Amino acid sequence: MRGYSTSRAFGTLFNKSPKIAGFILGTLMLIWGIVLLNMIGKYDSALAGISYFLIIAGVLIIIITIICSIISSIKKKKREELLNNAILSTGINQVDNLSPYEFEDWITRFLNLNGYDATTTKRSGDFGADVIAFRDNVKIVVSCKKYVGNLGVKCVQEIIGAMDYYDANEGWVVSTSPHFSKQAYDLAQSRGVKLFTKDDLALMLNKLQQENKGE
Repeated sequence: MRGYSTSRAFGTLFNKSPKIAGFILGTLMLIWGIVLLNMIGKYDSALAGISYFLIIAGVLIIIITIICSIISSIKKKKREELLNNAILSTGINQVDNLSPYEFEDWITRFLNLNGYDATTTKRSGDFGADVIAFRDNVKIVVSCKKYVGNLGVKCVQEIIGAMDYYDANEGWVVSTSPHFSKQAYDLAQSRGVKLFTKDDLALMLNKLQQENKGE
């Protein structure tokens, strides 16, 4: 029963993180081979052969795992560069073609390019925050609103709730909307919430693009 539980746990690990599982498997095979060779293999040629097989297989698995990790890291870096370049070449009107989830990812990457450490929250049950960002020890919760009409006070109420839940220093509402209602601005000002319209986002995007052209 214990062996089954161990196998099941290893299988789960392999599915979630094959590189870590491969490294563990290779290391275990290497250790088993060395131990078997030292304890019994020197007295039995058949067991010695198994020991050498385990050692060689373990080393090969470790090497292959390391090579795969390096290749994966290189591919990830190239993919990140392509996505970043896509943002730097994006016009603000192209943002209108993004889905709400794509807009959240776009804002996250946009903030990272601007020097923030930003990550998206889970897609549901996010308590009003789509992105959490850090910079200079300041924690910011961001609500991303893919919207074409005027946004009302509800979006400000939601980000205030997110500020309380995540114990954030600041709350932002970033939108593709051209305007927020007067009530939204009034409540945001009273609670220190920052509201960004599509025009604000266009100015920030243009600034970022100009800075990168100068590099």
